[in-house]
Amino acid sequence: MSDKDYYLDQVKQCVSFIFKDKGSGEKKPIGTGFFVGIKSEYDDVVYLVTAKHVLQKCPGEFYDKIFVRLNAKETGFAEYMDIDLTKYVILTHSDESVDLAATFLRPNPNFFDYRLITQDYFSNSIILKKKNIREGSNVFFPGLFTNFYGELKNFPILRFGRISLLIDERIEIHEKGQPPKLAHLYFVECQSLGGFSGSPVFFERDRITPGGPFSSPEIYLGGVMKGHYNDTLETPRGIVRELNASLALVTPCYQLNELLNSEAAIKDRESAAKDAGL
Repeated sequence: MSDKDYYLDQVKQCVSFIFKDKGSGEKKPIGTGFFVGIKSEYDDVVYLVTAKHVLQKCPGEFYDKIFVRLNAKETGFAEYMDIDLTKYVILTHSDESVDLAATFLRPNPNFFDYRLITQDYFSNSIILKKKNIREGSNVFFPGLFTNFYGELKNFPILRFGRISLLIDERIEIHEKGQPPKLAHLYFVECQSLGGFSGSPVFFERDRITPGGPFSSPEIYLGGVMKGHYNDTLETPRGIVRELNASLALVTPCYQLNELLNSEAAIKDRESAAKDAGL
C-alpha cells in the first residue's frame, strides 16, 4: 500500500454519515460529520463537527433528533447512534455567517471503527504560507454520496480537486430563503453535492521536489465543506435559474479553531468536567 493510499484510508475513517428522521421509521441522509479530538486541561474531549445547516431544519432551529451512522468494529456493518440534540450543547460560531456546528460526541471506540482528527492537522495562514499551499494545490474530501452510501456499511466517497482561491476578504453568498450575506470562504475547483456538506476538506502539500522524487504525503485540514457555489441564469422569458458553478465553498479551518477554543466551548468543557467530577 502506498503512503497516499494509507492516508486516504485513514481520512475515510474520520467521517460519519448524518441522517434525520423522515417519519414512519425511515431515515434520510442529510450530510457528513467528522470527529475532532481536543486536548483539554480537564480531559481529552471529542467533538462531532459538521456544517451548521446540516443540523438545522430551518435557519436558527436545530433538529430535535439525528442519527449518526458508523461502521462497527467487530462486524464491519453500519450501526446508528440515536442522538437527542435537545440534550446536547450545540456550539456555533459567534459570527452567524460561519457555517459550523460542533457538539460533544465520543462514540464507543471499542464498538465503532473511527478515527479522530487532532488539532495537529489544523491549517492556518502560517502553515499555508510555510508549506506553499495555495491556488493549484491538491484538495480532497471524503463524505456522503446520498445516491449510494452503502446498504450494509458506510462507504465514503472521495472527491478530488484543486484550490481555486484563498483570500482574506469576505464574499457575498446567496442561500435559498435568506438575504445575501458576506462570509469568508475558500473556493475549490470541485463540484460538491448535498451529502458532502460538513465533510472535512484536506489540503495536500505539493509532494514533488525540484530534481527529486515524490515525498511522503503531507496533509492538513483546510476546512469544512459548506456546499457548492450557485450561479444564476436568467432565461429569455425572465425565469431565473440557479446553476451549480462546479465550485465548492469551504469554511476555513481557522474558524473551526476559533469555535473549538471559544469562550462558550471552554465553559462547556469546564461544565462537563465538573459533572464528571474531574
